[in-house]
Amino acid sequence: MMAFTRPWILPLLPVIVAIIVFIHKRSTGRKARLASALQGKVGPSAWKLLSAAMAASMLIIALSQPVVSYREKIPVNSIEDMIKYNEKLPAQYIILVDVSPSMHTGNPPRLDTALKVVRMIVDDIKDNGTIMLSVFGGRVEQLYVGAPSNISRILYMIRNYDIKYTAIGDAIGYAVSCAHASRLPSIAVIITDGANNYGPDPVQTYIYANKTHLPILFIRIDSDPRANQLFAELARHDAYIVSASSFNLKSLEPVIEHAIQRMKYTALVETGKNYIVVNRITNLPTMILGAVAVVAIILSRMTW
Repeated sequence: MMAFTRPWILPLLPVIVAIIVFIHKRSTGRKARLASALQGKVGPSAWKLLSAAMAASMLIIALSQPVVSYREKIPVNSIEDMIKYNEKLPAQYIILVDVSPSMHTGNPPRLDTALKVVRMIVDDIKDNGTIMLSVFGGRVEQLYVGAPSNISRILYMIRNYDIKYTAIGDAIGYAVSCAHASRLPSIAVIITDGANNYGPDPVQTYIYANKTHLPILFIRIDSDPRANQLFAELARHDAYIVSASSFNLKSLEPVIEHAIQRMKYTALVETGKNYIVVNRITNLPTMILGAVAVVAIILSRMTW
């Protein structure tokens, strides 16, 4: 798209052309009278007028500094590239927190550790993306959808939820539905102790989610022995699992941050959105018109 850096110069164009025409006619009249007195002939002057007008026109347009703006697609081919352009690559973060009775047990309660994990994830999101926060047990309840900056007032409400049973398969299916409904690349984070006792098979649901290209990060809270088999089977299907407890939570922060970054990059690649579009401006038209104007001025002077 063409634009002008100094558009206020353009109105001078008709004024300059009118002055050139006036001077040309005046000069031509004088030459005609001189030629008549000397009984000579006046050569054709149309070319002189045209060349002078063109030279002045191009000079005025060049002085108005025309530029061309265009859009350039820059590929994002690594996690490092993604971090570099992070603000231009928003994503949807689907966070599901297990609030079943077993998550309220422990000292401190597992749910408290889960909330600290959520806070870590939220604090590390710097891409102006969208958070979809839900709790689940035997059902899923959505609590919040919006920017990370407004989620603080919602987090502590999670302690008030105690939903009977644990249906991790339903939570995965819910995340898949949310991802399909969004235009943004999506990742899912499921925070649970893994004591699944309700709903569809989580492993089969995870396999289905993989086929839909939804990256899922499982964060296991504490080490409930009832969850050992489930997480072992998920690991055999290449699930990304981070084990967290109140004792190792602080040291896990960079691990969780890297895991989220890895999930996000995978989501960008899977959805074909691993690129950014930037607006570029070139002043090539100014340089070309300026050069042509100089040549035209020289040629016009040679013909006057």
